[in-house]
Amino acid sequence: MIASESEQKKKKQAEAAEAARRARLADPATAGVEMTRPARAGDVWEVQNLLPHLPAWPVRDAMLCTAQWLAVLTNGAAVADRAGVPRGTTDEVRALVESALRELESMATKLVSLSQLFAGDWNALAPDIRGRLEIGAHHLNGISEAASSLRDSLGFALAEQHGSTDSAASVRRNLDALAAAVRQAAQDDAD
Repeated sequence: MIASESEQKKKKQAEAAEAARRARLADPATAGVEMTRPARAGDVWEVQNLLPHLPAWPVRDAMLCTAQWLAVLTNGAAVADRAGVPRGTTDEVRALVESALRELESMATKLVSLSQLFAGDWNALAPDIRGRLEIGAHHLNGISEAASSLRDSLGFALAEQHGSTDSAASVRRNLDALAAAVRQAAQDDAD
């Protein structure tokens, strides 16, 4: 009987936590931070669990894919640290991930705000608004691609004993590509 009460209490707590999360994802003031929280923690599974809480608009998938890749890089930087990749490299990965997460936060805030303003109807948005969101999603796809390549080059650097100039050059190229993708997204956001 006590276990049952304890289980019921845990279930109610979990339901309350989920309701609070839904509310944070639905609020333009907190949606961006809430969406990027699991990526900052490197929790790919939690990022995937965001799907039902976001408007089913075409740009949502680019946002979730980007958040997943940034979570993977967050984890990858920690693994690379433990494996002996130079700290300056992993610090640069973390800084770029944080910059990309700020762009993702901005996009999530726009998505939730516009969804509320237009009652969740993608087709009700003016074409130029949809176009700006689609451009933002395109830039997020660029961040995802660069993050994927960077993860691969970090993997090669880890696989090679003591690293080589080839793996270091590959990591550098992919760090630069991610930085360029984040700059492009930030530039578009500023325009």
